Amino acid sequence: MNRVGSQMRRQVAAACAAALLLLGSPVAHAGWKDEVGTLRIGMLARPGSGAVVPGASAIERAYANALGIPVDIFVARDFAALIDAQASGRIQYAIFSATAYAAAWRRCGCVEPLAAPISEDGTSGLRAVLIVAKADAGGEGRRIAAVPQSVVADLLPGLAGPQARPAGARPDDEIVRVGSMSVAERMFAEGEIDGLYGWAPERVGGPDAGTLARLAAMGVAPGDMEIVWTSQSVRFGPHAVRADLPPEAKDILKRFLTGLKLADPDVYDLLEEERQGGFLRAGHDDYEAAVEALGGWLPAPAQPSPEGE
Repeated sequence: MNRVGSQMRRQVAAACAAALLLLGSPVAHAGWKDEVGTLRIGMLARPGSGAVVPGASAIERAYANALGIPVDIFVARDFAALIDAQASGRIQYAIFSATAYAAAWRRCGCVEPLAAPISEDGTSGLRAVLIVAKADAGGEGRRIAAVPQSVVADLLPGLAGPQARPAGARPDDEIVRVGSMSVAERMFAEGEIDGLYGWAPERVGGPDAGTLARLAAMGVAPGDMEIVWTSQSVRFGPHAVRADLPPEAKDILKRFLTGLKLADPDVYDLLEEERQGGFLRAGHDDYEAAVEALGGWLPAPAQPSPEGE
C-alpha cells in the first residue's frame, strides 16, 4: 500500500512539474501575442516632414522590444484618417489630440486611453474659463468673445456645435465670434468686450498661466477681471488603443509609456516633442468634457441591443 501511495505521489509531482514548465514556457504566454500578431500604431506626420514620421524605425524598435511582437507605424494624413483607421480595426493604437479621441469614441465606442503627456511644470491638461471684467460680472447684456477654431472651443458645448450659445453664457449675453485668441484678448484689454472665453492650465497651484496671465501681461490688472465659469478639465491628447486589445498588451504599453522618459529619452522626444514632463496613465473620464463638447456634432456610439431584442 505504501509502495502504491509513493508511486502516486511521484506521478502527481511529475504532473505538477510539467504544468509549471508549461506555464513558464513561451508557448503558454504566446496566446495574446498570437492574437495581436503585429501591433499597428497610427501617427500623424509632423508638419513639414512629408508623409513620414521622423525616427519611425527607432519608435517601432522600442515598442517591439517592450511587447515582444512586430510593430508597424501607419502614417495618417490627418486625424479623420487616423480615427477611421482605428475604428475600422486597421490599426490598434493611435496618438490623438483630446478632440480626436473624443471623436473616435463617439464614432465607435471602441477606443480606450492608456496614457497622456504632461508638461515639465506638471500641467496635465486644460480647462475652458469665462473671464469677465469685474464691473460686469453681474451685468446684463454682456458682449463675450469666443474663438470657434481653438482649443477652448474643443471644451465648450455649444461653441463648437450648432447649439445657440456656449456653456457658461447667459441668455442675454451676446457671443462675439472672433478669429483668434490674441484678437479676443486685445478686445478685452481695450474694453471693446465685457468678457472672453479663455483657458487655464490643469495643475496643482491654480491658474497662474493661461489667458489670465496673458491678459495681465497686456496690462489688465488682476483685480479688474475674474473667472465666473470653468469647464471640466481635459487631459492632453492620449495614446489610445482599441478596447479589444488584450489586457496583457495594454498593461505592458502603460508601463512602457510611463517609464519611457527615463528609460529612453530619445524615443520619448520622437513621440512627444511639445510636452516634456513624461507620460501619466489616463482614462476615458479624463476626456468627458471633450466628448460632451462634440455632442452637438456627433451622436454617442450605438450600444449593443439587449439579448433577445
